[in-house]
Amino acid sequence: IWTANLSGEARGPFPWPMSVRSAASTARLEAELEFVQRLANPDYLHHLAQTRLLDDESFCRYLGYLEYWRRPEYAALLSFPHCLHMLELLRLAPFREALKRDDFKAHVSALLEEAWRNRLDFVDAEKARLARGLLAEGGGSSALAAAGGAGGGLEPT
Repeated sequence: IWTANLSGEARGPFPWPMSVRSAASTARLEAELEFVQRLANPDYLHHLAQTRLLDDESFCRYLGYLEYWRRPEYAALLSFPHCLHMLELLRLAPFREALKRDDFKAHVSALLEEAWRNRLDFVDAEKARLARGLLAEGGGSSALAAAGGAGGGLEPT
């Protein structure tokens, strides 16, 4: 799919609503969604670098074209939004070159793992803060249950 639309423009190929899209454009959207999310995987990035695909000028223009995934209507479809950060870094030649090295791949993997760990800690802290607030408001267990608590992870810590 990367040989199509090599203009590097970030407008995106799908300006019309999903209800009017053809099967072909939906399949293309799904393929590009799958590809852009693979960029969240350091092992895949390392593979792209090792096979010299990241040295290909037309492939780099394709990465520029994929910038349309930053638009809110497309970003909402992403399960791994940090792929957008990787997409941005892939625009930098030194980053693409460094990805050829095993030690750099391991470094990127460690950074992503740490970011996920910190994000999960933040989410847990926010859930606990919300639960404490609900209990302080006098909502008790019924408010916790309504907010996803009582087994949903909102119990105060």
